[in-house]
Amino acid sequence: MDGEALTVADASFDAAFSIFGVMLFSDWRRGLREQARVVRPGGKACVATWAEPPGGGPFVVMGAALRSVFPDLKPPAMPAGMLALCDAGRLSAEMSAAGLGSIEVHRFEGIWRGGVGDAYFEDTEALHGYMQPYAALNQADRERVRAAIRTIIAERCVGETVEFRTLVLLAIGYRI
Repeated sequence: MDGEALTVADASFDAAFSIFGVMLFSDWRRGLREQARVVRPGGKACVATWAEPPGGGPFVVMGAALRSVFPDLKPPAMPAGMLALCDAGRLSAEMSAAGLGSIEVHRFEGIWRGGVGDAYFEDTEALHGYMQPYAALNQADRERVRAAIRTIIAERCVGETVEFRTLVLLAIGYRI
């Protein structure tokens, strides 16, 4: 369903969650308003965002790999919602503007774990399609980036697992 135009009635749910989603919407404010709209009065709306671009786990790895293979490549602009909502004060203010109150924002460390070697690519290949600089590459350049990813993962693995820690904001508000 389109998060900017939910096809459900007002006040349909006791709670609504956006876990690393609304921050990526082209009209993220509309997404926040839609989230608030579908929650019943007194119900909860929760939004999780990265506290720092580019996000967590695979996004950090892809950025590092692209920089190592293409040092002159200018990184793409971060989505406007990601830049706005990575600040706790702004996240709270935007949720309030969307119709939520009693907002609390919690900061914590998120941990992303994945496999190493081929298992890493099996876990993350679908995400890579959303990473525009990688998606735009020809097959030979993708292989160069994949080799850089393997190196990065090998340097960070413990046994058969790689782990990345990233700061996360979790905001909880109540429908007014």
